[in-house]
Amino acid sequence: MDSPCKVFMVTLQLQPAPIEQFVQLLPYQQTVIQRFTAEGKLLHYALSLDSHAIWMVFHAEDPREIPHWITSFPICRACQWQIHPLQNFNIPQKKLSSSLN
Repeated sequence: MDSPCKVFMVTLQLQPAPIEQFVQLLPYQQTVIQRFTAEGKLLHYALSLDSHAIWMVFHAEDPREIPHWITSFPICRACQWQIHPLQNFNIPQKKLSSSLN
């Protein structure tokens, strides 16, 4: 059955890990974030201040792709996650600044 929803929120709970191990994975994590953002798969990514949770919003034609994408993130490989279809997702547009000078 095809889902009409194309946007999905993924909530992840990170497992406790030594800070050194976590920090070592950050550059690889950032590489995947940049690649998926450039490809239009990843619309939003947020890591909680305490580094125990991650929220991602994906655009997917086929929601069955999302688990594969999640495991592409080095930090997320050993996480527990949930995928939530979204009714809508709004990204605020930057206001254009104007100057009277």
